[in-house]
Amino acid sequence: MVLVSLAARSLAKGASVPLFVPYEAPEDVDVTQPPNAVWQRLWELSVENQRENGGAGVNIPATPEETRARWAQMLKTYTNEAYLICDADASKPVPDFNSVDPALIVGDCVVSIFTEQPEELAMSDVFVTASARRRGFGSAALELLKERVRANGWKGLRAWTTSEHGTDLKPLSGSGSIGRGGFSGFPLARGFKLEMVEQTAKVVIGEDPAAEFGLAERLAKLEEGGVTVETFSYPLEGRAEEQYVVAMNQFLRDMPRPEGSEATPFDVDELRHFAKNLQSIGMRTVISAALSGDGEWVGVSEITVRDGQNRAHQKGTWVREDFRGRSIAKALKVKNLAQAREFGLDEIHTEMADENASVRGLNESLGYQLDSVIAAWAWQVD
Repeated sequence: MVLVSLAARSLAKGASVPLFVPYEAPEDVDVTQPPNAVWQRLWELSVENQRENGGAGVNIPATPEETRARWAQMLKTYTNEAYLICDADASKPVPDFNSVDPALIVGDCVVSIFTEQPEELAMSDVFVTASARRRGFGSAALELLKERVRANGWKGLRAWTTSEHGTDLKPLSGSGSIGRGGFSGFPLARGFKLEMVEQTAKVVIGEDPAAEFGLAERLAKLEEGGVTVETFSYPLEGRAEEQYVVAMNQFLRDMPRPEGSEATPFDVDELRHFAKNLQSIGMRTVISAALSGDGEWVGVSEITVRDGQNRAHQKGTWVREDFRGRSIAKALKVKNLAQAREFGLDEIHTEMADENASVRGLNESLGYQLDSVIAAWAWQVD
């Protein structure tokens, strides 16, 4: 009962002491069998969680089977520890995952780290259903994850909150930037420091975005300057694969990052593994790439589409420094809008760093509207 005692120490007087039940072990996840009632409950929680997460809602799992399949796939990519948060008697023996009464499950918590990058901060995810909040469950779960970080010898934890999660992260009127006044809540009180802030935005796609934003004219102008735009999808092959890796590493170096963190090099093996993971959970990626006259990728923008959903996720858009100022980024993003419309999608969701005024302005010119605000937090072991 070590897990319960760790959690109980952190709770305020009168708060609930949850029972933490470990998820199924990797070898026990059988995706060939129908999900039981516990996985059904986890699917319900996952849907609630994603719907609260603004732009991240594009990742809502369609079925309990998909929820379980994502977990099984995560086990191949990350070192994970995950627990059901149960509103149950914490003094009782911890039951087996599959024998938990689903009615007692009020949330879950996960700590994970890239298997091959243990020097990085571990990622945390704590979710408590709305009807069970303000009873100490989230605080207890966070303390549990801290103890698991210490036990594994990891460096610390990274966490994210959104404007829907009680942190009151609202844009300052008319400025587009984010006010920090609401950042003194849950994470700061638990030893976390603010690292960076992102905005999520979404756009409702028009009937013909290619015509609306002059895609043909934009592409023709780029061609006059020796730049062409081509479309690719996973799995990439040959030079396209090579150039994508080069472009992504430059993008990772250029993008705003939390203080003290460094970009992790991206290689071909990681790309192939990532593409395989996406395909396994019914996601496809369409890449718009700007190519110079010698075939080098000098700009990239991509959207990810999940089977059965009517919206896409716009991933990062990057243009090589010596090719900026030619409206390549706008052409690529308009191309993404046109592709999404061809797929019959209604919306695109994206994220952008709060301080990146140029990207914010570009998105606004294409009809994107602020959806929520995401704050990244870090806690490090003393």
